[in-house]
Amino acid sequence: MSASRWYHAWQAERREGLTTAGRLGRKPRLEPPQLARVDTALRRGAPAAGFPTDVWTVPRVGQVITRLTGE
Repeated sequence: MSASRWYHAWQAERREGLTTAGRLGRKPRLEPPQLARVDTALRRGAPAAGFPTDVWTVPRVGQVITRLTGE
C-alpha cells in the first residue's frame, strides 16, 4: 500500500511529492539528552557499564537504557 502511495505521489509531484511525508513510524521514546547519555555509555564499552565481556547484546543495551533513563 505504501509503495503504491509513494509511486502516485512521485508521478504527481516528482521528488517534491516524496519529501512531504514527514516523520514515519513511532515517535522516539527517549529525549535527546537521554539518548546522548545512552550513546556515551555504549561508546565506553560493555565492561565500563558493568558487564564481564566487551560484547553488546540487545538485553544489555536495554539494561543500560533502563539504568540511565528509568524507562
